[in-house]
Amino acid sequence: MNERIDVAVIGGGLSGLTAAALLARQGRQVTVLEGSAHLGGRAQSPAMQGTPVNLGPHALYLGGAAFEVLTSLGLELSTTPPDQTGAQVLRAGQAFPLPTSPWAFLSTPLLTFSERLGLMKIVAPLMAGRIDAGDAETLEAWLTRVTPSRPVRQVLEMLLRLTTYSNAPGLISAGSACRQLGLGLRRNVTYLQFAALVERLAALVGASPKPGRVEPGTSTIRLSTPVRSVSTSGRLELGEGSVLQAEEVVLALPLPAAAKVFHHEPLAAFAARAVPARAACLDLVVSSLPQPGRPFMLGVDEALYASVHQRREGQVVLQLARYLAPGEAGADALAGLEALADLLQPGWRAVLLERRFMPELLVTSAVPTAADEGRGFGSVVLTDHVFAAADWALGGWLCDGGIAAAREVAARISTPLAQVG
Repeated sequence: MNERIDVAVIGGGLSGLTAAALLARQGRQVTVLEGSAHLGGRAQSPAMQGTPVNLGPHALYLGGAAFEVLTSLGLELSTTPPDQTGAQVLRAGQAFPLPTSPWAFLSTPLLTFSERLGLMKIVAPLMAGRIDAGDAETLEAWLTRVTPSRPVRQVLEMLLRLTTYSNAPGLISAGSACRQLGLGLRRNVTYLQFAALVERLAALVGASPKPGRVEPGTSTIRLSTPVRSVSTSGRLELGEGSVLQAEEVVLALPLPAAAKVFHHEPLAAFAARAVPARAACLDLVVSSLPQPGRPFMLGVDEALYASVHQRREGQVVLQLARYLAPGEAGADALAGLEALADLLQPGWRAVLLERRFMPELLVTSAVPTAADEGRGFGSVVLTDHVFAAADWALGGWLCDGGIAAAREVAARISTPLAQVG
């Protein structure tokens, strides 16, 4: 006999837990089904030297959808910006001071005087929220249109990579990317330990994560419970062969996993053409910084990033990344990331406590492309009973995209509690 439940949320990452918390607050009985033994998805933070460390560099935009939704749930979030004192940019192997405000670009030796003025003519409108870029226009086409200067285009690409974690200018939507850059120029980011955020979201669902049977009438989080298939009517086949029947189902999975469990022609077509954002990441825990006044570096002519993300007594976490282009092999990036660490913090090997290399970390399942006019799949509604709370649903960037979709799902699903039993 099928076990009946109210709302099933498939996936216990940030988007799934946010959707579950919002729905639980509305009075729905939520069952979160997580296939792995741990919550968090891409926000998992495996320990290094005894302390949770995010998988690669993570940040939260102040003023973005994630910050708005999470604070509306009552979560207190740090608003301390990254330390960019002494920050640098790297071009052709030479380091330059990184301008730490848009206006500081007017004096940077990175560009000539005329190039600085040309850059500010482009950046100033973005700061004011005026976007002269089409959603159906590629970022590459927009960059070519707005400036003939290659150095200016390179600086803009650097800033766009930083704010989108994407390296596909020939594919991504210029309008969507420029809106994200405008957000980054107007508002700062904060570094968070995402493991703590996951724990607080799980607590808001109203249940402790545990394996075992779903108890109707309560909100429940089930770990190690993979879902094999989802029907259009909300029938779920679980990995161990049991069946659940849900009033509504929320898919909070990366796009390939969602298309695998839910056989839906429009979703399959979107998954086939989607462009993921990936990054090769090197996490280093050192006992101290050999160069304490140099915590941050960006690549101008290479898609590189390095920043100090955590400091604690006797330990500093330095996280480096290469934004991978479509088809680029992440395994080849290790030597370049180590060389970047040598430039930023020469002598780091002598104080190294632990390292972690992830050659192809998934950042976003589907970047907003010009082909889909920056809309992603275009809706959180898949059928009358199945919804999507994921970064690919509405075309957003980073965790803002997934959490914005979770908010929309919670608004779409009716508030009255479904009768289950």
